[in-house]
Amino acid sequence: MMQSLRGGMTNSKRRSDGFSEEAEREAAIAAAGERVIDAVRAMRKSRDHTSLQRVIYMLDEHQLTPVQVDILETVAAGSAMRMSEVAATLGVDASTLTRTLAPLIEYGFLRRSVAPNDRRVVIVEATAAGIEGACRIGATRREVMRAVLGRMAPERIHLLADLMEEYLRSVAHEARARGVL
Repeated sequence: MMQSLRGGMTNSKRRSDGFSEEAEREAAIAAAGERVIDAVRAMRKSRDHTSLQRVIYMLDEHQLTPVQVDILETVAAGSAMRMSEVAATLGVDASTLTRTLAPLIEYGFLRRSVAPNDRRVVIVEATAAGIEGACRIGATRREVMRAVLGRMAPERIHLLADLMEEYLRSVAHEARARGVL
């Protein structure tokens, strides 16, 4: 028995070259993990990625942040929402939401009011301009994604989508296992 990188005990079968299958698997996970970490960091820091994000998140003369876009799309997707519902949906605290939401109200994309039956409850809803803006962002995002994916072989596009979905499921599983969800 040997200790795995994930903390559990494993049975290790020795191969003819002296390495165990488990040790080889753990080494491959570590190496691939470093590649994924490097790729995500490179994407976040990439001037190309940032430039395309600016194209997608520009509404009229207003450059929205990724969090503002998340708020706008969340609120525009439904009817009026309590601020606490928006915060819970996006996993942000209420004070952060209030500060991030202010420009969206100032630009006329969202409207804020108090609930008529409980003046302590703040309601936020998308304006017509906000709904149209969220639709434009979605359309531009799909247009850019089609152009980016169009440079890849069809089988690689499907593989990328499958792997991204699998990766996100694995991240969610790990978050639950660590008790952070």
